Amino acid sequence: MLEFLTEDWFIYGAGILFFICAFCSVCFSRISIKHIEKEMAKDGKLPPDWDKGIGARVGAYAVALIIKRVLLLYGPE
Repeated sequence: MLEFLTEDWFIYGAGILFFICAFCSVCFSRISIKHIEKEMAKDGKLPPDWDKGIGARVGAYAVALIIKRVLLLYGPE
């Protein structure tokens, strides 16, 4: 009979969570960052010079969106 131990459930859950996070990261990069950079281009701003293809701006943009959302919900206090 097929038994699943707690460790097995953890490994399968971690694997599924990894693929979900990878999918969400790709979607964020393809949708949100493309929109952000298009809006920046309208204002005449270029993508950051410090990110030359390594994708570090993804984290910076995510933090900027979170800070904006928190300030909208709770105010600048």
